[in-house]
Parts: sequence; C-alpha cells; structure tokens
Amino acid sequence: MVVAHACTLGIYFLLGPLRTGYIPGLLISLLAAPFFIGNARPVYILTFSERLRMKLLDAPDNVECLLESNGYVLWPPEEDNRPRGHVLYATKRSDGTSLVVKCTRKGDSESRMMTYFYYLRRQGTNLPITGKYIACCHPCLPQGSKNCFADIMDIIEDAKSNTILLVLKHWGRSLAELGRLSPPDFFHILRQCFKAVSVLHAMGIAHLDISCYNFLCNSKKQVAIIDFEASRYFNESETVRSKCHPQLNSHSIYPCRTTEIPPEFRAEDAYQRRHCAYKLDIFALGVLVLRFAKSSGFDCPRLVLLAEPLVACDPMRRPTAGEALIWFHKWCERVGVVLPGCGLD
Repeated sequence: MVVAHACTLGIYFLLGPLRTGYIPGLLISLLAAPFFIGNARPVYILTFSERLRMKLLDAPDNVECLLESNGYVLWPPEEDNRPRGHVLYATKRSDGTSLVVKCTRKGDSESRMMTYFYYLRRQGTNLPITGKYIACCHPCLPQGSKNCFADIMDIIEDAKSNTILLVLKHWGRSLAELGRLSPPDFFHILRQCFKAVSVLHAMGIAHLDISCYNFLCNSKKQVAIIDFEASRYFNESETVRSKCHPQLNSHSIYPCRTTEIPPEFRAEDAYQRRHCAYKLDIFALGVLVLRFAKSSGFDCPRLVLLAEPLVACDPMRRPTAGEALIWFHKWCERVGVVLPGCGLD
C-alpha cells in the first residue's frame, strides 16, 4: 500500500517543476524511484540456459549465398575483420528495396512469431502488414483495426546452422532516434503506438519488451513494432479476454527479461508467482510515453497524467490495451490535441 501511494505521489510531485518549464527527463528517473522503495528486489537475473538462448547470433558463414539464392544482395560489412552480427542489411535484387535481415534460432520466440505473421501475410491482402487493414484476418480484432508490424518479406532457413533468416522491410529509425518533433507528429506517432499494442493484445500476443527502441518510424511518420524475442502468443479458442482473470493463468508468466521493469517484478515474492503478461506491456507503454516525450523534446506536463493509469503499481489497476487507447483519445480531447483523421496511419 505504501509503495502504491508513493508511485502516485511521485507522479504528482513532478507536476510542480514541470509546469515551470523543466524538461520531462527528470520525470523518468523520479517516476521509477518509488519502485525501489523498501525491500524491492534487484533486476531480474537470467539463468544460464536463458542467457544461452538470448545470446545474439552471428550470421552463418554461408549467409551471403543463402540471400543470393533467394534474390537478395547483402551489403558489405562496415569492418572487414569483424563478425557480421545478427542484424544485416540487404537489397532486393528485383526492385532495389532496402531490407533488414535478422538472424534468429530456429524455434525461438521471435522466429515462431515472425513465421506466424508471414503465414498470415501470405493468406491475402487484409493481413497484419503495416498500413493494411487487418480486421478480416483475425476474429478477435475490432472492425477497422490496423496493425503496425514491420513487414516480413521472407523467411530463409539454414538447416546446417539451425538458423532462421528473417527478411524485413527496412522501416526507419527508432522513436529514440527521431529527435525533436512537432506536436502533431508527436501525438500522431504516439497514437500508433497505443494502437499497435491494442492490436497485438487483440490477437492474443504479449510483446513483453515495449520500448522506444522497439518502435520504428519511417519518413511518412508510420510506425512499426519490432523485436519479438521475448513475446508470447496465447492461443485461445475463444475470443481473447479483455482482462486477466485472477484465477486463470492463461495470460500469466513468470518474471522475464524486459527493458522497462515493472514494480511487480521487484516484489519479494515476484519469482514465486505468475504475472499478467498484458499488464506488463501496458506498464511499458506508459513509460514509453514519458521517454518518448523526453527524446523528442516535447515538454508537456500533462503527459504525466496520460501515463499515470498505465504505470499504476497494482497491475490490475492498469487499463487493458483497448481501454488505454480510449483513454488516450479522451485525454487528447481534454487538452485540446487535434489528431489526424482515421485514414491510413
């Protein structure tokens, strides 16, 4: 209870100095401070097997031949003596499209998730690819919903190294790298982030690593979400529930590696119980609002109130993704933010 009140007070404590013109950079550190009060546990430590699974892959030795045989031309490495790493850049030979190639292990979370997206994409046009309507591709999605996934163009398997090459459209820079933005652009991008999380949850997917570095933005200010290494797909026969039932474990997980560590992961008994995966995404989305405000130079004290319900210390007090999107629109109306129309984002 004390920690819960401290979280709330921490937010309101910031309103005074922010009104005087301070950059919301202070907001991040102070907002996170209550999470360390008392006997809070340290950052989640990975087991040896988890560290082994999460170790980033270097590209297989035959990666250039694999890509060439599938119609792609690999860009030369920046330094000849260094390994290529797990993220490569290439060009589609037929039309010159710029691509990103990510090396993943066969069977890991990201390769399974991207294979699923790729399968859906090949079923028709109304599928989860950036800028397309996806209401027809999944029964759990509200009519008119749109997705923000980076376009998966191809999947290439190398049986010799047990590696999967994910060929993605080169989307753009991360939100953390965009620099200063105008208010219309800032809120246009932020709305797409809220929509993306809502779409993922409607499909039964928890991303589990929402951050400014895992949202990309192109020159048209269209947003795409990437990096599904930690994601979970909850395959349910019924329509995806809007909330985690306290007596069911269908959406719950044990503490995992994540960029934005929620307060429930720091509790004494955090590793003896399971936590709602969707609420972890909501917390991270709230932190994203504040970090994105800082990196884009958008000094708006009222953004604290936008993020407040999303970063509630009690996970069950946080809204669902759908409720968070509604709250975003209501907040914009209250403060006089004019959002673009409901056309393609």
